[in-house]
Amino acid sequence: MGQFGTARVRLDADQHFSLKNSQLDLLVPVFDRDDTLVFTQGSLHRTDDRTQANLGAGVRWFNDGWMLGGNTFLDYDLSRQHTRLGIGVEYWRDFMKLGANSYLQLSNWKDSPDFSDYKERPANGWDIRAQGWLPALPQLGGKLTYEQYYGDEVGLFGKDHRQKDPHAFTAGIEYTPVPLVTLRAEQRQGKDGENDTRFGVDFRYQLGAPWQQQVDPGAVQAMRSLAGSRHDLVERNNNIVLEYRKKETIRLHAASLVTGYAGEKKSLGVSVNSTHGLDRIDWSAPALLAAGGKIVQDGPQAYSVVLPTYQYAPGINNYTVSGVAVDKKGNRSNTSETQVSVRAPEINKGNSTFTPLDSMLVADGKSTQHLTLSVRDAQGNAVDVPVSEISIDTGNLKSASVSSPVKKAIGEFEVTVTAGVDEEIVTLTPSVSGVKLDTARVAINKAFPSSVNSTFAHRRRVSRRTTPRPRR
Repeated sequence: MGQFGTARVRLDADQHFSLKNSQLDLLVPVFDRDDTLVFTQGSLHRTDDRTQANLGAGVRWFNDGWMLGGNTFLDYDLSRQHTRLGIGVEYWRDFMKLGANSYLQLSNWKDSPDFSDYKERPANGWDIRAQGWLPALPQLGGKLTYEQYYGDEVGLFGKDHRQKDPHAFTAGIEYTPVPLVTLRAEQRQGKDGENDTRFGVDFRYQLGAPWQQQVDPGAVQAMRSLAGSRHDLVERNNNIVLEYRKKETIRLHAASLVTGYAGEKKSLGVSVNSTHGLDRIDWSAPALLAAGGKIVQDGPQAYSVVLPTYQYAPGINNYTVSGVAVDKKGNRSNTSETQVSVRAPEINKGNSTFTPLDSMLVADGKSTQHLTLSVRDAQGNAVDVPVSEISIDTGNLKSASVSSPVKKAIGEFEVTVTAGVDEEIVTLTPSVSGVKLDTARVAINKAFPSSVNSTFAHRRRVSRRTTPRPRR
């Protein structure tokens, strides 16, 4: 039956009763023996406003009560020059058909006429299919299909309903009053509530079979047998499902790393390439701003960061500045990230002081001397260091005592030496963040030295009265 092949005209109507997804299919045997069939199959259709052609070849092996087949197809979009490869397998029995197909893109990204600033290409995917008919009522049958495609923006349900890695489950029924005509109804359900309903009619013509057989209701029974379906068409998705991708119409680049000292202004090294012109750059740096840093605009595409105060707690002097450029059409660029690192301030020994360097106290157990530690950097700026970064080396003390440093202002600290009751020389060597500064000395004596011998005493001028000699 149908020894010269099968032709089918499929008319599909959607919810709007449009026939735009209709197609013509033709299967022609190349080699046909009892247990082997080699065939070619072609299709021409217009789907989603694109004219497409499909050409494939396959082989079917028949055994007692079952058939196993394999096929491969080349799908070509005549409207947009997309190319896709299809590979499928089939397993049939009387009143039952099972099939699986995979779809692999061959052509690469092309400019899409569907959307401005978009590219498109075939989406990779696969499907599995099952069809069955009632032996007692071979005119009535049903089908189930599950399909899965991959990509960030895939138009399985059309270009205006793009989804990430979409899938769909289709259930359908069909009624074949005579071999020539089949009426179909299908409901397809996808991700996130996407769905569509289709009604269709197939006109199936068995090449070489007499007309009376094509319109004989009694011949439907034979169609459902393995022998009667020998030349049936391969069931697959002939439509090339497209994946879409937004063009990179705007790109932002910024320096990957910016380092410096607190208060310094450093360029972010911003450059923007935009097809439609730059409207703005949206910056995000909550941690840096909370620490006192700033992002300032120096020009149309020039931005700098003002580094915040260095924090001596570990691990909190590194910040991330994220930027997204927006063009005049509202397109957003990639996210560019810059790591901002605030260096610990470098203490300059020459500019830092510990005064007075030499002083004296009376060993009375209560006299005090206040010493001032000024911490400066190479530019002479006060360095804000925590007290915990300061240590005072006093050597071995007898009865004198030295207080811990007390912060008086940024970069200014006070140390108090209290005399004991013993004579001694107290040497104080401060270290700030590992930098050793000049040593100060406090001499503690029982009494201040005499004005004649002491190098610390202030020399006073003494006035003597002279008795005049009597004149002779």
